[in-house]
Amino acid sequence: MSLRLSGLAVFGVALLTSACATTSAPQKVVRGPDIALPPGQPFALTVESACRGVWKGPTMVARRESSTSDGVFGKVTTTITHKSREGEYGECVQSGLFSQVAAEVQRKAAQALVAAGHRQSPPGEGVAPLKLIVLAEEVRDLQPPSTMKDSGKDTTCQKACGSAECLSYKWEGKVEAEAHLQGPKVAGEAQEAFDVNTGISLGEQHKLGCKGNNPDGWFRDESRYDWRNAYRQLSDELGDRMKGAFAPKNEVASITLFDSGIDAPQNDQGVTLARQQKWTEALAAFDQALSEQQTKDPSNRKAVGRVKHNRAACLMALGKFEDALTAQNDAAQTESDSDIVSLGNEIHRRIVDAVKLQVVKGGADAPPAAPQAPAAPATPDVPAPPPPGPENGGVPFPPPPPAR
Repeated sequence: MSLRLSGLAVFGVALLTSACATTSAPQKVVRGPDIALPPGQPFALTVESACRGVWKGPTMVARRESSTSDGVFGKVTTTITHKSREGEYGECVQSGLFSQVAAEVQRKAAQALVAAGHRQSPPGEGVAPLKLIVLAEEVRDLQPPSTMKDSGKDTTCQKACGSAECLSYKWEGKVEAEAHLQGPKVAGEAQEAFDVNTGISLGEQHKLGCKGNNPDGWFRDESRYDWRNAYRQLSDELGDRMKGAFAPKNEVASITLFDSGIDAPQNDQGVTLARQQKWTEALAAFDQALSEQQTKDPSNRKAVGRVKHNRAACLMALGKFEDALTAQNDAAQTESDSDIVSLGNEIHRRIVDAVKLQVVKGGADAPPAAPQAPAAPATPDVPAPPPPGPENGGVPFPPPPPAR
């Protein structure tokens, strides 16, 4: 027992040391837009969409008469007649609502692009292709019925079923959606404006049942589900994400630095200077720290790698991205650490951001300006055409699981 406690204590100290090995220095940076287009670039925005119903739970049956109602998206006719096994997929009950959501998100994306100075055009040469993908699931999560028993003055089951025992049914509904906006390549990489996943709960439903009266094992009543409100919330949330997708963003980045496990006082000085935003002076201090560490104990690869990481971070902060990437690769080959790997990802991101910022400014590194194709400017007040569904070229979902 004492040996195990001792081992755990040593392990705990090691974790504490590792957790406290780093600090961070803030830096204000300008990120490139999610989708970067040259000034005045014409664009063609297409949409692909697909929706499916997902039933979770054991064998069930759902019945509901067809009904027509007025909502924020106009008249909607709904019919439910479905019986399925656990995990089976089906069509969206509210496919009409979903199609209008996809079209509304497409319209808001076009509005944002027009507001940024771009012009909507038919697809063709010199026109930037943009694709919006919207996927949704209507989820019914049904739980196996639980047995209820009357107790004391509670005679609920007796009143409902003439027995002291009855069944309690519970199910939950929600609408889940995800969207992607893809653009042309920049710096050799495809651009993606956002990858949003969101869910709107329709609430829980409960019902009391009597044993033996429901051979299918399920009751379900979706009359209190507010589908129109759920899809309206999805439309607002997905559409709002379009705002700002085509413009640079100001951000305060947190740059990780190693401040322990290094036998070189100049490293501490470099960390202090970096946290004061004095990156040039910090780089000089880390240069001295690296020389000092390699002189004192060159075999301590962990310490050497950490100082190299700090140097690379300073070079990145100074905008010397190619030198920073070289220094980061050297640090990664010297010491294996997740923070060093993360720095490499951040440097790469800043390289791409720098190219995107040049693109939106119309700089030398931007793609050549597209010819002005004759096309009428897009009018934001005109809604986009309904998007295609799976039945006519939309995005397919994975096939349903095999029947058991």
